Amino acid sequence: MSAPGLRLNPTATATNYTDASFVNGPMTKLGTANFTYPVGKGNALRPAALTGVSGSGSDAFTVEYFAADPTVLFGTPVEPTLDHVSECEYWMIDRDTGTPNATVQLSWDTPESCGVTALADLRVARWSGAIWEDKGQLNVTGNTTAGTLETAAQQTAFSPWTLASTSSQNPLPIELLSFSATAETDRVRLDWTTATERDNAFFTVERSRDANDFEAVIELPGAGTSLSTLSSQAFDNAPLAGTSYYRLRQTDLDGTSTVSAAVPVNFSGSAANGLAVIGTGEVVWLEHDFAPGNVLSILDASGRMVLQIVITEGPRMPLPTAELPAGAYLVRASDGDRVVTTRFIR
Repeated sequence: MSAPGLRLNPTATATNYTDASFVNGPMTKLGTANFTYPVGKGNALRPAALTGVSGSGSDAFTVEYFAADPTVLFGTPVEPTLDHVSECEYWMIDRDTGTPNATVQLSWDTPESCGVTALADLRVARWSGAIWEDKGQLNVTGNTTAGTLETAAQQTAFSPWTLASTSSQNPLPIELLSFSATAETDRVRLDWTTATERDNAFFTVERSRDANDFEAVIELPGAGTSLSTLSSQAFDNAPLAGTSYYRLRQTDLDGTSTVSAAVPVNFSGSAANGLAVIGTGEVVWLEHDFAPGNVLSILDASGRMVLQIVITEGPRMPLPTAELPAGAYLVRASDGDRVVTTRFIR
């Protein structure tokens, strides 16, 4: 019996599909032409495609997308080549009439796919009825934000399909869009934004002097499961002097965790010695007690002077560092009676 829903003849095409215009339900296509099925759910287009179809003009496939955890519905066992499958979404791709074969192409998108982070490890997986089978990876397009990949060969059996990974990367329970650490006058501000959170129990901000040994300094509850963009903020009210490193750890309800890349911050506190640099990156401020007219020099890691500035305002002024290459620098100020230096990271 043919599946209900939209049914297209062999010569039909699909164009101009977007997040505002797609098929929310099953879609059937007759024939052997390559075809992208513009399916989705809610307000998200989540297409799948069948290429290299072998069969006849009367054969047909039906495709439907589901924004749900396939491991709850079908199971969690995976082949030894796989680490895990997505817990965010799946597609039902099945023969509708006849016995056609085809190469299966799936897609990923942000935030619906819950965070693709390593394209080389991404795979297409099929539920056999007992285990998630590794169907390989071919013709990868796009980037970690959005893209597509195909099975490594033409498929002869059909059932539920989803994204999988050969490592602990891909799709993650949380997709971290950004994480930053910014030095303020007497504390360090931590900001992060997530595109999705799935079974997220809590966040832990970790700090290190050397980017190797980290300690937990702040813990905040997670949102559980959310498909919305969420922004969070926390403060380290007792930061380490000089350059230190922060990273964000996210822990699931089952105790597993993932960690962000570490970001540096230079904290000099108040300008007790006459000179302090606040911030990192392109926005850097200098706190000082030098009179206008005195000279300020910026030196690179080799000791070469790369910038010289006449102090025009105080006790706080911006440093024009946006054109400097990323790296470590030394700020030196002099008023004839004293020479004061401090270090910062650009």
